[in-house]
Amino acid sequence: MIPPDEELASLKERCAVLEAENQAYARYIRAKTNQLLEIMETRALQAEELDDRALLDLDPIGIVAQSFQQILGHLNRTIDELREARAGERELREYYLTEKMKLATVIESLSEGLLVLDEQNRILSCNRAADELTQWLTTEMLGQPIGAGFPEMENALRKNAGDAQNLELVHRSRAGEDLLLSVNIARLRDSEGRRLGRVVTFRDSTEERRRTELYHRTEKLAAIGQLSAGVAHELNTPLGSVLGYARLLLKDKTLNATQRAWVEIIAEQVKKSSAIIQGLLRFARQSNPARRCLEECRLNEIIAQTLPLLATETAKRKIELITDLQAVPAIVADPRELEQVVLNLTMNALQAIGNKGRISIRTRHAGARVVLKVEDSGPGIPEPIRSRIFDPFYTTKPVGEGTGLGLSICSGIVGDLGGSIDVSSVEGQGTTFIVSLPVHANGASNVPKNRKIS
Repeated sequence: MIPPDEELASLKERCAVLEAENQAYARYIRAKTNQLLEIMETRALQAEELDDRALLDLDPIGIVAQSFQQILGHLNRTIDELREARAGERELREYYLTEKMKLATVIESLSEGLLVLDEQNRILSCNRAADELTQWLTTEMLGQPIGAGFPEMENALRKNAGDAQNLELVHRSRAGEDLLLSVNIARLRDSEGRRLGRVVTFRDSTEERRRTELYHRTEKLAAIGQLSAGVAHELNTPLGSVLGYARLLLKDKTLNATQRAWVEIIAEQVKKSSAIIQGLLRFARQSNPARRCLEECRLNEIIAQTLPLLATETAKRKIELITDLQAVPAIVADPRELEQVVLNLTMNALQAIGNKGRISIRTRHAGARVVLKVEDSGPGIPEPIRSRIFDPFYTTKPVGEGTGLGLSICSGIVGDLGGSIDVSSVEGQGTTFIVSLPVHANGASNVPKNRKIS
């Protein structure tokens, strides 16, 4: 049996060992806890804040480990949410890219030109149609002010600060062609209504305007033609009677010189009135194709037969008449009407020149068309009246020198044959009338005729 004193001493020694081990363990726990706190960027534990026994009872490593476990769980959930968000963002990005490609395809396929401008009217983007219509809106113009190549549009933008619809402006393309453009302007804004710039769309309405004017002119011609036919027939009978009695009076031997002169004046004025009426009747014939005698015609031959009728007039006016008639196929027309077209256009050129000048008549074969050009060195036609020269009864000649029917008759004849007549004129440099007629399917070429008539 161990004595009590020895047993007590052994217990004390054992307690001292355990105390030393507890202190060492507490220091270890405190050090490791402070390391974890440092990693978490938290202030280290101080000795006075937590003694060794309280530290061991608290189990800070367990608490930190549990916190890390919670953090890890939260991080895992966050990662899953981020993955889902990224997948949604990817789908959203793909959706927006798809919609952007759709919009770009629609814009590029538009037949109307489209411009996107900033607040300073600089070009941000344009579509293919805009480039084709203007012939200058290439990528090198992006970022440049629109006035650099499109001054007419810049003027329209200045005059219209807000939205505008169906504005009309004339633009000269790079090729020098004047285009009538129909323009729409709309404000470009962000989601909060702030101004970002403007969107401009435009289309070429030149041909549309030309067709509309042709339609209205055709209606006008038809109405005036019917009226003219009625008036002409009503006037022919009394004028015929006046002329007949005038001729009978001229046979009267009892008339003195003064009376005979008066009767001759009456007869001469009746003849002039009859000529005007014949013009009315020719004009009225345009709306009655049944009265035409269509046959295969040789345009060069008709020109050669018609021009000698004007030889005296050209010589008197000292006007040089030059022809350049190339080989052209036959056309189907009424030869008398073709003669009327050639005569009217040449007479119009003679009257425009007045005295001393040059008239050039040329024919060409252009694909399925035969082209006749009558060019004069006259004063040209002022721009404001060019659109009216084919209107019936419109003339700029002095009273008594023209009826205003010559060009109207030409336009009607050529139009009924499926052709077209256009005019090109520069003031001070002369005028060219261009007649285009369809080729007869079985027509052969004419023999070229090139000669000079003065």
